[in-house]
Amino acid sequence: MSVTYASETLRPVNLKQLHLIIEQADRLIVKDPINALVKFESEKREDLSALKNSLVIERPETERLCLCVGNPVIYFYKGDTELGALSHISGNYIRFSHWSSDASVVDTDKWLTWFDDRGMPWPRQMFDTQRKEQVQKPEK
Repeated sequence: MSVTYASETLRPVNLKQLHLIIEQADRLIVKDPINALVKFESEKREDLSALKNSLVIERPETERLCLCVGNPVIYFYKGDTELGALSHISGNYIRFSHWSSDASVVDTDKWLTWFDDRGMPWPRQMFDTQRKEQVQKPEK
C-alpha cells in the first residue's frame, strides 16, 4: 500500500545526492530493521562502488511514500558518523533518509544482484514471491 506524501519541507529524490553520500562513506552496514541484526558489513570501496552502480532509479512525478518498513536497511558511515540510510522496499522501490519520497527502481535485477553477490538472497526471494502472488491474483 502506498500513499501520496505531502510535507512542509519537501526533499526531492536526488540520485546525485545519494551517490555523493556513498562516495563519502568509508563503511556500510546492512541490517534487518525488525531485529537489528547485522546481515553484512564492509569497508571495501568495491562494495560501495558496486552499490552505487546498482542504483538505477526513477524520480517520482509526485511525492510517494510506502507505509511499509524497508528491509533490509543499508547504513552509510564515515568513521563513526552515520551519513544516511537506504531502505529496500520490496524490490520495486528504495527509500533514502535524505528524501521525502520513495523512488522507483528501474533495474530491479541489477539492484537485487548487489545483495545476492554479498550472500543476502532474501531481498530477491521476497521480490520474486511478491511478483508471483501478483500474477496469481485474479482480477476483479
